[in-house]
Amino acid sequence: MSRTLLPFLAFSFCSAQVFAQANGVRFIFPEFTKVYADKSMWSSYQLGMGYDHDFNDRISMGLDVTIDLQRATEEDGQSIEVPYAGFIANYYSGDRLLSVTYRTAYAFTDNSETHLYVGSYFGFRAFKQTLDLGYVTDPSGSSNGNGPFQQQVEAKKTLFPIGLRLGVRGSLEGGFADLYTQVGYNIGGGESAFSQAFFSGRDFDLSSMSFTLGLAYGFGW
Repeated sequence: MSRTLLPFLAFSFCSAQVFAQANGVRFIFPEFTKVYADKSMWSSYQLGMGYDHDFNDRISMGLDVTIDLQRATEEDGQSIEVPYAGFIANYYSGDRLLSVTYRTAYAFTDNSETHLYVGSYFGFRAFKQTLDLGYVTDPSGSSNGNGPFQQQVEAKKTLFPIGLRLGVRGSLEGGFADLYTQVGYNIGGGESAFSQAFFSGRDFDLSSMSFTLGLAYGFGW
């Protein structure tokens, strides 16, 4: 009889452990992240959604997906000048950033309460920048023709951010908030997404440093 009950009790114990784990869904807004090497991280912000899972009272993991909002807070807008061979091209620049991040966390206190945590993250970033030509000024001062510049140009770049994450999060059960920062390295960063040499510098070179500051709100069970 005891041999029959033993597997049942073991299964019941494991099931209880599984159901004791906590899950959560988060809404990320705002999230600021460094995109360009020579531009402030405050020049754009992201929003997104994520999933949280507490394995026990100390160890957690999560998966986030965010998109950018076209450098919405940038003061000088998206009109940029590109000098080359005596010509100056005025382009309208637009970019897109899609990020997927897997993260882990170790809580310094019980994560069923508000706690400080540290962990790691690894992500995937799909970056795209498009340029639409407005006009070109040649050495004589006229604005006729495109000179050496194309009317429309597009470039794509894949980045892999990796590093450490530090934050303060509430309990997943019910409503919670998470204030966090991430610091690390962008694999594939440090250069422009374009192959043309004149599309480089402040408006083009991507950051090799991965730095993020964000706030998320969510609910769990």
